[in-house]
Amino acid sequence: VVVVVGRGGALLATLAPPMAEFKKATAAVDALAACLGRMQSEASTPEVKKAALEEARAASVQAEPVLMKMKKKADEKDPDKQIYGQGMTAKVLALYERFHDVLTLVDETEPHVHEAYKVVEAALARRSAAEVAAAKEAAAAKAAADAEEAAAAERAREAARAEAAAREREREARYQKACEEAAEQREAQRVAIEEEKKSQAHLLAFLNATPTRVLLRMGVEKLYADCEGGAVATKGLHWLRTYDDTVRSLHQLVKNLAGHPDATTMKHLRYSNENFHRDVLSRGDGALHILYSMGYRPAGFGENRFLVLEEQDPVEKYDEWNRWWEELKWTRGYLDALIESLRDHRRGVAKDAYQLRPHLPYVDPDTYELCVNKQQAPYIPQDAEQALFS
Repeated sequence: VVVVVGRGGALLATLAPPMAEFKKATAAVDALAACLGRMQSEASTPEVKKAALEEARAASVQAEPVLMKMKKKADEKDPDKQIYGQGMTAKVLALYERFHDVLTLVDETEPHVHEAYKVVEAALARRSAAEVAAAKEAAAAKAAADAEEAAAAERAREAARAEAAAREREREARYQKACEEAAEQREAQRVAIEEEKKSQAHLLAFLNATPTRVLLRMGVEKLYADCEGGAVATKGLHWLRTYDDTVRSLHQLVKNLAGHPDATTMKHLRYSNENFHRDVLSRGDGALHILYSMGYRPAGFGENRFLVLEEQDPVEKYDEWNRWWEELKWTRGYLDALIESLRDHRRGVAKDAYQLRPHLPYVDPDTYELCVNKQQAPYIPQDAEQALFS
């Protein structure tokens, strides 16, 4: 049933669906004709023609059922069943005829397209074979390169393992050598300590058997000889000035010790003490003998060497302690007299100070008593002193 609003409206209502279908069919035939044009064009390559043929076949497959359906409607003879008018029928039949003509030309052109494309296929086949061969060759070359790289990596790993093993052997050799050197050093230290113990034992035996006053005079003479002979570093000063300074340092020590016999700080003198080493130990064996005369004895070994004051207990061994105390006072008096002698020498020799040998305090060879009176104890020649205390 068609509702006619107007003549134009009735016409649009009747013709709108067939016209839309006709336009789609026309567009499909036009597309098929365009494909045929590319197939027949001299400018088209075989690949383009081949692609146009495939596109034409696909278009014909889609368009042919639609056109067959439209032709069947156009061929309807029953006026009651006719859909198309006379003009549309003519257009549909013409479009169908054009479709078959174009499709016929496509069929006729297809063998030429295939013939031309065979050359392309052969070239493609050759190129594909070449590409396959090249790919195989590249794969073989890559496999060879990978194998060489793997071999090189293995050689590198082997070299690294060999180098690591060599380093380990070298490390073990260094460690073994270090152990041997350490053992030798320990043995050398042990031997040195044993020798030092023996030497210290002999020294202690000598010190215990030698009178205190003899040790003091020996120390004074040895210190004087070392300073005069250059065995003691003077640091740019006159050698007698160094002798004077050393005697004063030792005098201060014995003075402090006599003034504070209970002080524990002066009972252990470490060799490692910087001030003690600079003022006393660096002045040679003479200074040490003076310390021995005060009651100090060597102890410790190696870097832990020190001097310890052997002082008896004044309660339990009063007699021994009193003898030590009297000898300490005598040592102080001796050094007092020696310092006074050096002071008088400096005063008496104004311009040429420290050039003449000062008078040393005289010790009576029988009583070991100290004589501080210069008229009572004139200067004793050095050879007589050596004969007296040899």
